[in-house]
Amino acid sequence: LLSRFTRRVCSSSLMSSSSSSSAADGFLGVANTAGVKGAGQKQRNLEDEKRKPFFSDAILVPGNALILDIEGTTTPISFVADVLFPHAREHVKSFLDSGYSSENVRQRIDGLRAQYREDISAAGTQPTCREIPDPAIADKDAVIEAAVAYVNSLMDADRKVTALKQLQGDIWKLGYDSGSLKGVVYDDVVFVLKSCTPDKLNCPGYIYSSGSVPAQKLLFGNSTHGDLLSLL
Repeated sequence: LLSRFTRRVCSSSLMSSSSSSSAADGFLGVANTAGVKGAGQKQRNLEDEKRKPFFSDAILVPGNALILDIEGTTTPISFVADVLFPHAREHVKSFLDSGYSSENVRQRIDGLRAQYREDISAAGTQPTCREIPDPAIADKDAVIEAAVAYVNSLMDADRKVTALKQLQGDIWKLGYDSGSLKGVVYDDVVFVLKSCTPDKLNCPGYIYSSGSVPAQKLLFGNSTHGDLLSLL
């Protein structure tokens, strides 16, 4: 079992507006591992309620860096699982339909079609829905219907593939831009990040997460505490 907070040395690629060259000097990473992916709403709420103030377990040393996960560390697990993912699922059809003739949506459809073909050729990931037709020759409604079914199947399986992440990111951006989405960030996390600025502890913060960098920036750039990107 992993401890609820773990400290680790990490030199992987990180989301930060600062230079990552300091990775060679080592990072002080504090990651909250509470909760299990795929758990039900009751379990997620329980883990969120059990989360104790982050700062009480953080050992911040000037000159080091703070590495943070998102789910359960900076942000409630329930926000990701019960707000962001359902929002993407609910709006995928309207997103594809309204921008169907745009280059961006065509690229997203092409990405899904490529991922489908990759799944067909890989053992253990056989799609349960039919292939997405070629938009160049197929009816628009048929393409969208197949694309939505495939996206739902990827989300049901909790797949972390690029084609899905890019599409979700596009849908979330519209939600953040319209104000219908606000990235939930714990109060104590904001306190920690503000305490780590160069004029204070000089302990830069980084996000180390499986989510795409654009999606991470949307969450922290449109948070319940305003734009936090300057702190990361």
